[in-house]
Amino acid sequence: MRRSQDTEEFCPFNPLIRASDEIQRPLFFSTSIIICAFIPLFAMTGPAGALFGPMANTYAFAIGGALLLALTLAPVLCSFLFRPAMSEKETLVNRLMTRSYLREVGHVLDHRFAFLSVMGGLLIGSGVMMTTLGGEFMPELEEGNLWIRAKLPATISREEAARLAPRLRAVIAESPEVRGVMSHVGRPDDGTDVTGFSNLEFNVPLRPMAEWRPGMTRSRLQDELLARFEAFPGVDFSFSQLIRDNVQEALSGVKGANSVKIYGTDLAKLEQAAERIVEVLGRVPGVRSPGLFPVVGQPNLEIRIDRRACARYGINVADVEEVVAVAIGGRAFTQVVEGEKLFDIVLRLPEDRRSDPSAIARIPVDVPLPGGKQGRIPLGQLVEIRPHQPGASAIYRENNRRFAPIKFSVAGRDLASTIAEAQRKVEAAGIVPEGYRLEWSGEFAQMQEANARLRWIVPLSIALILILLFTAFNSLVYALLVMVNVLAATMGGIWALKLTGTPFSISAAVGFISVFGVAVQDGVLMITYFNQMRGEGIPVREAILRGAELRVRPVVMTSLTAILGLLPAALATSIGSQAQKPLAIVVVGGMLVTLLLTRYLMPVLYSFVPAPAPDGAPPVPAPIDSQES
Repeated sequence: MRRSQDTEEFCPFNPLIRASDEIQRPLFFSTSIIICAFIPLFAMTGPAGALFGPMANTYAFAIGGALLLALTLAPVLCSFLFRPAMSEKETLVNRLMTRSYLREVGHVLDHRFAFLSVMGGLLIGSGVMMTTLGGEFMPELEEGNLWIRAKLPATISREEAARLAPRLRAVIAESPEVRGVMSHVGRPDDGTDVTGFSNLEFNVPLRPMAEWRPGMTRSRLQDELLARFEAFPGVDFSFSQLIRDNVQEALSGVKGANSVKIYGTDLAKLEQAAERIVEVLGRVPGVRSPGLFPVVGQPNLEIRIDRRACARYGINVADVEEVVAVAIGGRAFTQVVEGEKLFDIVLRLPEDRRSDPSAIARIPVDVPLPGGKQGRIPLGQLVEIRPHQPGASAIYRENNRRFAPIKFSVAGRDLASTIAEAQRKVEAAGIVPEGYRLEWSGEFAQMQEANARLRWIVPLSIALILILLFTAFNSLVYALLVMVNVLAATMGGIWALKLTGTPFSISAAVGFISVFGVAVQDGVLMITYFNQMRGEGIPVREAILRGAELRVRPVVMTSLTAILGLLPAALATSIGSQAQKPLAIVVVGGMLVTLLLTRYLMPVLYSFVPAPAPDGAPPVPAPIDSQES
């Protein structure tokens, strides 16, 4: 608007109308394209949708509102604030920046083929680099605690588990990074977690990282604790964090960050296959604390009825089963009333006799005698009692099928490549019996589900963006120029992820979307300025230089604002910062490349666009008015 006032005789409305008319179309389409870029986030479900859905909604409504205000309120305010007598004085920094940029753009235009060759090589290299980043679903948040689960033998008693818990607490508390230790034996008091005394859980709050020993990390602390836990043979330990453990268990149904479920019918075969899978997982780099949840191994007391003996004595098998059920399981034969409460009176053998095979064998059983009389014989003459027989310790079911769960976590390596290698090794080992199947669940399953959803949503979003770009320019060439500019801007995000060793995740994808939006808006506005200059009959080189001069300050300001604003988040290590850190890293890297490279790419690409020919004549190649090398 200031330019419009400076270039024509001042009228309260003419410059505002002219400036608004120049900017409204590119501004509307660039804003619409940015909103379309967030369509993949709107379609996300589960934890990623809960975390980034509000951000996408806020972003979309914010820039939509900003567009509305820019087209309505901003011109009104300018009519009050801008006056003809006002003069815009260019600062020294702005003059130096503009002159330097125009000189560099001119040099790049003189060597545009060499510049495009370099950019093409960088794009190809970035694409190859992208395949080596690895992937994970969500960055692991630092909660400031450890959640340690100890899986004891299924046959352990409550008393023995209670004696072991304080010993483990003392071992954990030896680390100076530990602020305190709380333990829980068995299932919770509210009965929401069905588990036995073999399950010990420890909540370990940690001190602030500034108070940790030099060089100590969470991974090293876990390794240190695992080394001490070797003094407890037969106990399987796993590490997580309090909130993360609850979320992952709710998603997969298994107490572990990631899990493998083998489905089948025979518990013994399930256990055998699960043990072999645990062995294979233990040889995969990056897999930590693999272990299975036993489905067999609980000692059972088997009572097998001798049908021939029952027939010899004239006794029904059902009558023998009834005697066993009452004597061992118990049977309510009456009730006691206390006010409004009813209590069953259960009859069964004393506890010490219920587990004694000889006492069970002496239980009298009524038998019919000749003449309608009744006699009694010991139960041992009608059944075979087998103590300490291996039986099911737990039966896990999902979708009406039995399964054996194997839990594991991933550390020191990205999730995607770790599980991909684990899947290859498990398949090569030929572990799964015929008719059985494997399912990888937990965080990896969530990542696979999100990727499957993005496979069709992302192409749909790109197609919609291309349609909007084509509508904005009425030219497929210009639309493709903007998309190439976007690809170049994403190089910085890829390089930043690689340099920091950060795997690609949903958070990083949000960062790429943010860079995408800035690159689209910059490309649309720059092409609009170029077209306006050429529409006034200005030669292509001069039009490019003038348009670049108008856009250099907004591009630099946008890039520096994003870099300086998100640099603290990219470097943060505080609790909870991990969720936004990949996003910040991508945006900082993308804006740096935009500042250093891609602001030269659009002028070079535009220099190849033929000038529009009048009256439907063939388009005229754009002369660059300088020798190229």
